[in-house]
Amino acid sequence: MISATALALYVPAVLLMVLTPGPAIFFTLNQSLAHGRRGGFATATGLISGTIILFTCASLGLTVILRASAVAYDLLKVAGAGYLVYLGIRAIVAARDRQFVAAGDADSSLLQHYLRGLATELLNPKTAMFYLSVLPQFVNRAAGQVTLQMLLLGAIFAVFAAGSLTVVTLSSSRVQATLAASPRVQAFSRWATGLVLIGFGVRLAFERK
Repeated sequence: MISATALALYVPAVLLMVLTPGPAIFFTLNQSLAHGRRGGFATATGLISGTIILFTCASLGLTVILRASAVAYDLLKVAGAGYLVYLGIRAIVAARDRQFVAAGDADSSLLQHYLRGLATELLNPKTAMFYLSVLPQFVNRAAGQVTLQMLLLGAIFAVFAAGSLTVVTLSSSRVQATLAASPRVQAFSRWATGLVLIGFGVRLAFERK
């Protein structure tokens, strides 16, 4: 099975990755502020579901298709970049509203939040390539059961990522209270989040494989 030495190297690396602000953290925070903790948790659940799907595919070798096919990779990259830009624009448009719930989103269901989180994760080819490229480095091939080891490593990542997004969602209430006291600060936060998401989308679009 996975060696203790590999885990000692893998766990700190995972902690660093899940605590580093990225699209998942910013998107979860944005949804939590706009739709409350329930919306934030639904979004986080969608993101983690996408994570589970991606590392499972990597463990089974399905993401090799992305590495082998430049066309498939580029198509997914463009779709993912476009979706991040779209989310960023939505956040900026919502900055014009004095309410935390963006116009037209008041009736958004938990399923919609879940699907948005799922799409955000699945449309990022860099994430799929990460699991395909990094997880095997911590596998003990001599012990056999490579697929099972990769699934366990992916599960560890998912658990830490879920913890990180849970903290973001729970802490959103304090941020929300601060924003509620100042419409200007609220609008600024929307603009900042929107620009960050757009920035992630643009960077993804121009990143090389």
